[in-house]
Amino acid sequence: MWHRFVFALITVFFVVMNVLLWRAEISGRKNVGSRVPTDIVWKKILTAPDASPLEIQHRGQKIGSLRWVPSIGDDLKKSRKSDPELPPEGMIRSFSQYDLEMEGQLYLDRRERLGFRFDLTLSTNYDWQDFSARITTRPQTWEVRSYAVEKAVRLTITEGDERTERAFTFEELRNPQKLLREIAGPWVPAGLLGGIVPFGMSDPSSIATGIEWEARSDSLQLGTVRIRGYRLRASLLGQLHASIFVNTLGEIVRMELPDQLILVNESLISL
Repeated sequence: MWHRFVFALITVFFVVMNVLLWRAEISGRKNVGSRVPTDIVWKKILTAPDASPLEIQHRGQKIGSLRWVPSIGDDLKKSRKSDPELPPEGMIRSFSQYDLEMEGQLYLDRRERLGFRFDLTLSTNYDWQDFSARITTRPQTWEVRSYAVEKAVRLTITEGDERTERAFTFEELRNPQKLLREIAGPWVPAGLLGGIVPFGMSDPSSIATGIEWEARSDSLQLGTVRIRGYRLRASLLGQLHASIFVNTLGEIVRMELPDQLILVNESLISL
C-alpha cells in the first residue's frame, strides 16, 4: 500500500514539474524578441558575478584573447590599508561606482604580441569617472590616463629608458587630426589621418551622441545548447553596427563587431 502511495506521489511530482518546465519554456519563447530597457541590460553586464574570458576572432581565425572583468566598487578602496576598522576586501557596505577591466593580447604574427589593458570607472548614473589604457608592443609601451574632473588626457610613451609625457585638454581633442599629427609626426600623410578619423567625427562628443542602443530578450543556439539572455545592438551614425549577446546573469557570450570581428566566450567554443 505505502509503496503504491510513494510511487504515485513521485509520479505526480514529476508530472507537475514537467508541466511547469513546459510552461516556462513556452512563455520564454513568447518573450524572445521583446524590447528591454538598455539600462537593465547594462546593469546586468556591469554587475555580472563572473569574468568573461573571450576569444577574439577575425574572419574565422583566432587573433587574440580578452578577459572582461566587471565589478562594483566603493569609496573605501583607497582607505582600506590605513584603517583596520574598514570592512575586509570583498565586503562592500554600499557601492558608488562600477569598475570594468579588460585585459588581453593580439597576435600580430607568430612571434610578436600586442598586449593591452583598459580600465574604466563609471558612476551609478553611468557617467565615466576614470579611464586608463595601456598598449605594449616591445620595446614600446603607450599609456593613456584621464580623469573626468581634470578634463584632460595624459599620454606616456616609454621605449627602453626613454620616457615621453604629454597632456591634452578636452578642447584640444576636438581636433584629432591635428593631435595625431603632433604625436605621429609630419611624415604621416593627410589621407591616412582622414581614414583614421572619419569625416564628421572631429568632435568627440558626436561619437557618443551618435550611438543608438537597443536591447531585446533573445536566445542563442550553440550546438545542442540554447542560451537565453539579452542582445544589445548598437549603431554609430547609422553606419557601423555591433551587437552583444549576454546570458541572464550579464556574462558576455558573444560580441559581433564590424569587419567580421567576433568575440566568443571561451567556455562555449567547443559547443
